[in-house]
Amino acid sequence: MRTRAGGDVAPTEADPRDAGRDRTEEGRNLRQGLLYCVAVFVSMRVILSLLALVSIALLSNAGALSEGVRHAAGIPGPVSVPGWPAHAITPG
Repeated sequence: MRTRAGGDVAPTEADPRDAGRDRTEEGRNLRQGLLYCVAVFVSMRVILSLLALVSIALLSNAGALSEGVRHAAGIPGPVSVPGWPAHAITPG
């Protein structure tokens, strides 16, 4: 829109050369949004996978500890479901 000297607003005519610009800009915005979502997804997958590997390495095997040590440290052992006894934790 163009303004006139008196403050009135005059409508502008559409330029035929500007017809494709909105679609190009829309596609660019969509592409940027999708790339951002993919980058966040991949980075979160990598971070959470590393966190899982580190936590597995840091947590001790409760089955390898004696009953007295587990009770003193407050580490629960394998929990049985009624009717299904818990299996012993074995490496490998």
